[in-house]
Amino acid sequence: MPHTKFTNIVVILTLTAISFITLYIYLNGAHGPFLYDDFASLSAINLNNRALSFEDMLNYIFGNSTGFLGRPVSMASFLLNYQSWPTEPFTLKLTNILIHISIGWLLYIFISTILQKLDQELPKNVVQSISVLTATIWLLHPLHVSTTLYTIQRMAQLSTLFSLLSIIIYLRVNDKLSSSFLLKDFIFPSLGLFVSISLAIFSKENGILIFPILILIQYLIGSNKATPQYRAWYKTIVIMPSVISLICFIYFITSSGLAYEFKGFTFSERLLTELRVLVDYLFQIVIPDVTRMSIFHDDIKLSSSLFDPISSFTSLIFLGLLLLISYRCKSRVYKLAIVWFFVWHLLESTAIPLYLYFEHRNYMASIGPIFGLVYGFYQLITRRQKVPKYFTYASIIVVISFLTLSLNTLTKIWENEESIYLHQLNSHETSKLTFMSLLQYYENIGETELAYKLASQGAKHEHFKTDLSIYLKLYSYQCILRKKSEYTMKKLMHLSSLEASYSDTILPIITTLTLNISAKNCNPTNYNHLHTVIENIANNSYQRVSIVWLKGLQEKHAYIYLAENKYAEALRLFTKAYSVRKPDINLAIIDLNIKLNNYTEAEKWISLAEQNILTKHYGSRDISSDLAKLKLKLNKRRYN
Repeated sequence: MPHTKFTNIVVILTLTAISFITLYIYLNGAHGPFLYDDFASLSAINLNNRALSFEDMLNYIFGNSTGFLGRPVSMASFLLNYQSWPTEPFTLKLTNILIHISIGWLLYIFISTILQKLDQELPKNVVQSISVLTATIWLLHPLHVSTTLYTIQRMAQLSTLFSLLSIIIYLRVNDKLSSSFLLKDFIFPSLGLFVSISLAIFSKENGILIFPILILIQYLIGSNKATPQYRAWYKTIVIMPSVISLICFIYFITSSGLAYEFKGFTFSERLLTELRVLVDYLFQIVIPDVTRMSIFHDDIKLSSSLFDPISSFTSLIFLGLLLLISYRCKSRVYKLAIVWFFVWHLLESTAIPLYLYFEHRNYMASIGPIFGLVYGFYQLITRRQKVPKYFTYASIIVVISFLTLSLNTLTKIWENEESIYLHQLNSHETSKLTFMSLLQYYENIGETELAYKLASQGAKHEHFKTDLSIYLKLYSYQCILRKKSEYTMKKLMHLSSLEASYSDTILPIITTLTLNISAKNCNPTNYNHLHTVIENIANNSYQRVSIVWLKGLQEKHAYIYLAENKYAEALRLFTKAYSVRKPDINLAIIDLNIKLNNYTEAEKWISLAEQNILTKHYGSRDISSDLAKLKLKLNKRRYN
């Protein structure tokens, strides 16, 4: 008993020390910038720097379109730090770091619990050693930097946290329930699982994968002597939700018209490419290379067939062998370690047309391979009795030191937005998202000349020479800096005339261009050519089938006409954009109708706006005063 107590104290002290080391290193990047998707999901968190009302909070938590289910648990968590947005990332990132450390502790509990069931011959001190080392490697692994320091990926963190909690609850109550005949014994475990699983799913949809994981765990630990009550409970809590989830997933991918044309790859290209992506994930987990780690991996080569590139075929063979090993090997630990990785990639690395590669998808999936490697290391040194202890300790020290140094290097890069993008371009020079993000960074800090030079270089790059968004960005800088743009416009006219799938960057670029034109910061030498380019984009893009996308494009185009004082053309596009999205309304439509003496039409749009105010269509946005001014303007024009 004293020895056990001493061991427990050592475990707690070790995990505490690792937690402080993790915190210390991650603080390197805690003052780093908000990035990419942060703005889309967090922009409504702080309205004009005022305190949020209860109604504002509910609208933010449940009124967003993030993910399929809205992810209300994650959105609610951001409200803890809402006063930090958008000027101070530190508290938001610090919260992420603390969640990361908390998951590390849960991971220790999970590994120590499952290992005692999968390999009952292991001494307790060995179980604890394997559990501590697994948690340590996971906490210090540099692959998780782009999850922990990327604010919006708290969604992946919370889903992981609550998924692990659910599995721990299941494992802790399983033995008792499997031999129970009393209904009352099942009530509180069922409630605990329902709450924790719900929190995982409503943090991020990946939480739904906890059901196949529980089936896998139950298969591995077995329950031959289970009571009928337990079997009925298991079917209700695990099997039934798994079947329902599978049916919903199949229905979703077969009937929802997945927009592959918007992503630039086909269904088969995605599945074949993901074979190579999964192998690369595994190599990054086993031998992390921080020089290749990045937020964006949009430069990955598509697999057009199983043999183009040949690595698609070799990846299929490699992954198939892993699954075969998991099926044939006797060790239940290895079975869990291998299948765990594949299960946690079922949603984001299969049929749904998401971006092909994101490191955060391994936040939960990496636990399996790390656990398997640590367990394998223990098996290796115990079977070879002649292996000296110093070799074991030296090996562990080398691995932890390597991970610590790698983590420290990467978190320091995350201190600064420019350093993040420059680091990424070193190994991902054809990453369009990284290139465009760096351009936007220079633009935001007022370094337009530097952005122009970089865009000019990008337009000459072999990979970008047919990219419309690069040339559109270049044209925008040429317009602001009053530089010649005839050649760029010629390229834009040609490229926009081709049917293509445009990336998410097109609308923001046109939005920025429109704002600069409206503010007289940019004066196009030929408005007609610019109108032709935007009309071509609207007519030739695959995204034209999206009402929301087309509405945004038409609205921005209308503002350019407005800057030219071409009110009739501006009104035509405004009306066209908003007629398909009622009850939305842009007050510019009312103003233009008044200017063109269309008083009856102006009154109709005023009436619609007033209805929207009554139904609180605009949420916390107040247009009452602006609408009152337009009504006054209408009355003056009509009766004077």
